[in-house]
Amino acid sequence: MPAFSITNDSFSPMLVKELRQGIKSRAFMFAFLLMQALMVFCVLMFVTAFESSHNSTEFDSLFWICLGATLVFIMPIRALSALQQEIKGNTIELIFLTRLSAWRILAGKWLALFSQAFLLTSGTLPYLLLRYFLGSINIADDVIALFWLLVASAVLIALGVCFSSFVAQWIRVLIYIFAVFVFPYFSLFAIFGLARGGTFHVFPHPALFRLFVTVCAALGVMLCLVWGASRIAPLAENHARWKRLLTFALIGMLPALAWASGGKEIVFAGLFVLIPMCVEALGEQPRMIPSVYAPFARRGVPGRLAGLLFYPGWQSAVFFTLLACVVFTGIFIAFGPALDDHTKGLLASLPGALL
Repeated sequence: MPAFSITNDSFSPMLVKELRQGIKSRAFMFAFLLMQALMVFCVLMFVTAFESSHNSTEFDSLFWICLGATLVFIMPIRALSALQQEIKGNTIELIFLTRLSAWRILAGKWLALFSQAFLLTSGTLPYLLLRYFLGSINIADDVIALFWLLVASAVLIALGVCFSSFVAQWIRVLIYIFAVFVFPYFSLFAIFGLARGGTFHVFPHPALFRLFVTVCAALGVMLCLVWGASRIAPLAENHARWKRLLTFALIGMLPALAWASGGKEIVFAGLFVLIPMCVEALGEQPRMIPSVYAPFARRGVPGRLAGLLFYPGWQSAVFFTLLACVVFTGIFIAFGPALDDHTKGLLASLPGALL
């Protein structure tokens, strides 16, 4: 019996290719060396402040800002160009000849970029432990903060990989402007502040809330990758089914998040998933290919009824939009904040506005 061994053939070819090229690239080497230099500087300043009995809080904040900026800003910016080389060089068709599906291509690129972010994070662990031995720092809180930074980085890298599939130049320009001027303030200080500031402890069920947020992050990564894969996939692949199922799954997580957090306003977050997915579905072109409809037709009447929601194209998207809006409205009424006249009018006009 041959011994089990892990080789390059054990992983996706796209992951191996992208990870090799990414680690050898100048961008990764520059980011890694810059991160090490910043970590050394922060630790030296922390030691100086600690020995002189000065307040080292500002250097502690600088340590996390440097790490957070790398994970939630630099790596997602790199992800925005993940597919541009293949799109500009017209090599997407050649990649499909290797029998890799669009989902595996996007998943390989995302996993390669996230692995690089994980390697950058691993390089900071010695400095994290050194800060613990030098001062009164809770190592458990730092590890939890590091975990949430990685979760935020995973979601944002997935968004970057998804948006890299857009061919229109003006869309990517708007994304870059948003990333440079708006994104650092929102992500680095809001998301990172939630993970670092101990906000989870004020929730009625903090452990369950952490779990539900992690599940939502995993579903969000999958949704972004499926969305991006649908934009480069051959006509024979039906990604509309998974996009709409993941949309329902994320909307269905809203009651759990509202219950665990004790804040009913969190239900509004469902609009950030509902509106883009409904607009994207309503603008999707039908694909008159038998292989797309055959899996539903073989299941008889239940399959055809499911096809009314999951066929690709704007016709089935009308039923999907109406059902998604009804589900979201029901969740909002049952678990959301008290409805005033303005909110009632907004919910009532949402399906019509989308259609």
